[in-house]
Amino acid sequence: MARDVAAPKSYEQALKGRFAHLWKDSIQAELANLRQHKVYSWCRRTPGMRVIGSPVTAFKIKVDKDGKVSQFKTRVCARGYLQIKGRDFYSPFAPVSVITTFRAMIASASKRGMWIDSVDVRSAFLLAPLRAPLYCEPPKGAEKPFEGALWKLERCLYGLKQSAAQWHTMLSSTLQRMGFVQGVADPCYFSRSANGGFELRLCIHVDDICICSNDRDYLAAFRDRLAEEFTLTSSTTDRSCQYLGITVARLHDGAVQLSLNGFTADLLHQYKMQDAKPVSTPMQPGVNFNKDQCPKTDAERLEMSSTPYLQAIGSLLWLVQTCRPDIAIAVNVLSRFASNPGKIHWAGVKWLLRYLAGTANLGIIYGRKVDGIPHAPLTASCDASWADCKETRASTSGHVIMSCGGPISWSSRKMKVQALSSMEAEFHSLCLCARELVHLRTLYIRDFGFSASDLTIPAYGKLALEAYTGDYPPPEPIAIMEDNTAAIALAKSSGARHSRSKHIELKWFWVRSMVQAGVVLPVYCPTKENISDLMTKPVTR
Repeated sequence: MARDVAAPKSYEQALKGRFAHLWKDSIQAELANLRQHKVYSWCRRTPGMRVIGSPVTAFKIKVDKDGKVSQFKTRVCARGYLQIKGRDFYSPFAPVSVITTFRAMIASASKRGMWIDSVDVRSAFLLAPLRAPLYCEPPKGAEKPFEGALWKLERCLYGLKQSAAQWHTMLSSTLQRMGFVQGVADPCYFSRSANGGFELRLCIHVDDICICSNDRDYLAAFRDRLAEEFTLTSSTTDRSCQYLGITVARLHDGAVQLSLNGFTADLLHQYKMQDAKPVSTPMQPGVNFNKDQCPKTDAERLEMSSTPYLQAIGSLLWLVQTCRPDIAIAVNVLSRFASNPGKIHWAGVKWLLRYLAGTANLGIIYGRKVDGIPHAPLTASCDASWADCKETRASTSGHVIMSCGGPISWSSRKMKVQALSSMEAEFHSLCLCARELVHLRTLYIRDFGFSASDLTIPAYGKLALEAYTGDYPPPEPIAIMEDNTAAIALAKSSGARHSRSKHIELKWFWVRSMVQAGVVLPVYCPTKENISDLMTKPVTR
């Protein structure tokens, strides 16, 4: 298994040990790959020539979906930290797709029964030309044709400041030549329509491309056309594909599931929790974490210094950000003690790992109708736990935005300001949720082609959207389910501002302008039916 093979830290280490012959072949394959792509040419040093040092060699074990070794990978990386802005490069910025866009695209694809595929562009950065040549020493393992020979870089090398920006520019221009239109809400989303109703949607993260199409042959034709421009690799099967390590699987009922089963299994093995007894909740009921439990003496801090607390929190955050919103509140609370964790906090991490051991196969499912969960393209709910932080008395806000039966965006965060009432905490959470909804509304209308009237549910509970009356009746607002009637009233009416709310900062009243514009509409939802309650309070069973 890949988890049993450690990647070497240096060139010298790679040439020792039981896998030395495999790493040596990998190094030579990478150098041959650079020659094939004409990344460099040999040159002599001249007076005044700026040389940015010798590239470093990085090593990585590539893993397949079953957790087995698929490749011993070597990458030659330039020392970009030695570059000078304005001389060696100008703009290093390159956008990447927001993970929410990917989930929204998958949710929309599940509703329409689209085919889903993914490809990876091999050696992507090496394809992008440099605007001006750079010079560097050859890396270890490269044979010099003459004494003092240097590399003159003609194309981007991994590690250069401008490589990502040059590659994104090249890929964007290539797709636009193929007839794709760049997204409005996300610059890494591209779409193309053709006669006959054929459609293609792309979500791009550097060199990983997720593809959705309503016609299998149309998708295959695009892959063939893209293969004429770039060398592609793919792990797609008949019913699943991989994107950023996320498994996208088509279920037997037509629904689509996102999961990180392989990553979760590796995480459990890393901390030797694969055989731990599973528990039913992400946090142990009755346990409250606080700073009094942090180490106070040098001896206690030294004892905890060998505990991989930060590393574990980082891995858990990736799970939260991709397809495990059920552990969001647990990771939120545990991450507050990352700078000085105590034994009880580490016990909380291990409890969470035990929960993952029993739920490793869980993921997000789109396109399946479930009782009590709206199946509209966009619905939202928000909640807040007032003054639940015992040290600062700050509140916790949370929201969940659903699409086609599954969550596409969620948040669980500790507020930066203290709310003086539960209404104020809920009002802050409502504003944060509305901000995310405005972005997603643009994505669905401008990029996915939805009409505003088809985005949300027509009614919920006792309050129907058609029955909403006021000075500014909204045309097609997106419903935000909220269980605090005072926060709803404050968001709807300027007359609700009184002694208990006049101190609230002006920026939070932006949500009222969105209500007036008919973009969002807060509606009452009982606490027991509020999904976002899971983002602010740990479940007890």
